[in-house]
Formats: sequence, C-alpha cells, structure tokens
Amino acid sequence: MKLTYELLFSILGRVAHACVPPSMVCVSWLDMLFDDKRVSVCVLMCWLSAVLIVFKDIGLLDSQFMHFGPSEGTKIMGIKMDSWYKWALVAGFTFVNTTVNDFMSDAISPWLLNTLTDHKTRYIPYPKLVCLTISQFWSIYCNIMGIFGLFLAMSQIDFVLIRMCADLMVNCFTCMKFMRNKVHCPEKYRQHFTIIETDETDIEKGCGGELKPLNSDVTDLQKR
Repeated sequence: MKLTYELLFSILGRVAHACVPPSMVCVSWLDMLFDDKRVSVCVLMCWLSAVLIVFKDIGLLDSQFMHFGPSEGTKIMGIKMDSWYKWALVAGFTFVNTTVNDFMSDAISPWLLNTLTDHKTRYIPYPKLVCLTISQFWSIYCNIMGIFGLFLAMSQIDFVLIRMCADLMVNCFTCMKFMRNKVHCPEKYRQHFTIIETDETDIEKGCGGELKPLNSDVTDLQKR
C-alpha cells in the first residue's frame, strides 16, 4: 500500500511538473498571497506564532520584559517604574496616547496619501499653505511621539498589551468609518480591477484615445 501511494504521488508530481513550470507555480502562489488578503492574514498569523514559539524557547517568558506591574528593573527613559503611582500614570498615558495616535493616523495619513500625494486628485479642500502646514505638523508630531512609543514598546509586556487594546478599539471604529459606504460584492470587486487592467493595456497599445490635458479642467473653470 505504501509503495502504491508513493508511485501515485510520483506520477502526479511528474505530470504537474510537465504541465506547469515551477516558476509559474511559484508566481501563482505569490499572486494569491498578495491578492487574497484572507490568505495574507493567515500567513501573518502563522509567522507570528512561529516567532513567539522561537522566543519562548530562548527564554523570553523568564525575562524582565514579561513582568506585570511596578518593577525595580523596568526603566522608561531612565525612570524606574518602582511604584503603582508611576505605573498607573504610564499605563494611562499609554492608553490615551495610543488612542489619539491611531485615530489621528487613520484620519490624516490616508488623506495625505489619497488627496495630497495622489496625482489623480486635482482638487484639495484647503489652501495649499494650510495643507502644507498640516503635513509638517503631522510629521513633527509623529517624530516626537515615536520616541515615547519606542521606549514604551521596549519596557514591559503590560504596556504593550495596553497599546494593543487601544489600537484594536480605535481600529474597529475607523474601519467601520471607511466601510460605511461600501457594499460586499466580490464579483464587482474583481471586475473593477479587470477594467483597470484592460484600460492600462489599451493605453499602452495606443487604443486609449486622446488623453485630456491635466490643466484642461482648470482652463474650463477660468473661462466660466
């Protein structure tokens, strides 16, 4: 029976190797991993589990990082977390700071990416100086708060768990905001990307027709 299964698998392997080149199989798997976000998340969770198992084997659970509550060995920016008062202040700051950071990041970062830096978007809601000011202030804020976030992430596991809880709470709200006007329809979703690929192919072949100048809308508005 064992020889029968080995022979069957050998035949199937030869047939698959003869029909589909290994490079095509690899590209197909990578396409599925990149396009299907459900597969991407499953792979990420498997990788996360493997990382946690490896660090458990090297003694992470016995380190100072896994300590909960005040500790003489835990320092944040050189300050010892040796009392419940200090620990509570840092824990409260961690929760509020993570909530503010995540909320503002979901509100400002997509706007900067999809409105200011996207060449397809021609109109902006604020004057250019205001948009530049928003972008610069956001960069300053992220750089300064990134320092506190780095020290908190390297201190103790309890602060990391507090950050994760705040992140999940805000992420739930902002994701629902992003999806509030969207409808679940896999067929139309795939059709949308098929149309985009077809349009790009037509333009490359010279079948896209005459392209409209970027400043044509502005000229039309000035004539009016």
